[in-house]
Amino acid sequence: MKWLAILLLFVSCNTIKSSRMTPPVSIHDIYVLESCKGESVKDKLDRQATLEINLTKMAIMGIDGCNQFGGKISHHNASKGELHFSEIMATEMYCDEMSNQVGNVLHNVKKYTRKDMILQLLNEQNEVLLTYKKVD
Repeated sequence: MKWLAILLLFVSCNTIKSSRMTPPVSIHDIYVLESCKGESVKDKLDRQATLEINLTKMAIMGIDGCNQFGGKISHHNASKGELHFSEIMATEMYCDEMSNQVGNVLHNVKKYTRKDMILQLLNEQNEVLLTYKKVD
């Protein structure tokens, strides 16, 4: 009976260890844009659109396909997949519609998912706004 109790304790401890959530994948990285609101940006932008997320400085920077932009990360919760940007500023060159759309939707980002090399930025309703691919 004593051995059975020890065995059950050992098994339950191992079960608790293995059932813990795996830590969220960090989004601190550099990405290139693949799509905006489900539409591919391939051959539709003047320049390659990029996004750099720096969680150490709680800042973002990048290119929307035309203008350079930067801003603050006002909220980040990795375990809940929450991400909010604020104080986004950009250069103001005359740009095509797709570049303007990319720049505008950054203000609506509230959540994210990252799986493997793909980062998706979502709005409050979990609609995918921007899809990026990790590059570095």
